[in-house]
Amino acid sequence: MQVAYKLMVMHEECLEGKFHYIERLREANQQKAAVHHVRQVAYKLMVMHKECLEGKFHSIERRREANQQKAAVHHVRQDEE
Repeated sequence: MQVAYKLMVMHEECLEGKFHYIERLREANQQKAAVHHVRQVAYKLMVMHKECLEGKFHSIERRREANQQKAAVHHVRQDEE
């Protein structure tokens, strides 16, 4: 019920040209996405660290190859401009 009421209020505010509630939602969403991304990166780093301690470097090699491919694509795009 509370969600439906908030949606109705947001709709009425939008009709009146007031978008501050939607902006607050957008900002909150961006912060949540950033936190999720940081957690993903931290997890991947922990896995890579553990693998390195075990003498396994395939994750690092895959990351290096991916970065080289990105750099090559970036270089090609710059040449096209």
